[in-house]
Amino acid sequence: MSLMGLSCGMDFDSEKAYRDVAWLGDCDEGCLALAELLGWKKELEELVKKEHAIIEAQSGQTVGVGAGAGQQPVKKQEQNPPSEKEKPAAKKEE
Repeated sequence: MSLMGLSCGMDFDSEKAYRDVAWLGDCDEGCLALAELLGWKKELEELVKKEHAIIEAQSGQTVGVGAGAGQQPVKKQEQNPPSEKEKPAAKKEE
């Protein structure tokens, strides 16, 4: 269709596409960098912290600490580990 002068939707290759951008990195880091450029970094960090606290309270698990933190979530330890009777018996070798 482009050969006939008709648009096919997204225009990535023409010189008119000077406003198109791509972030080739981690999504959280990109959002944090954009928020910083817009003067919203503090608000974004507070929002992420608040929402993670809500998620943690609802799920009973600890989640990561925020955008771009680069930390793995902490797993919740089992409340009542299985007793010896509840554990599956080890297979005996013949």
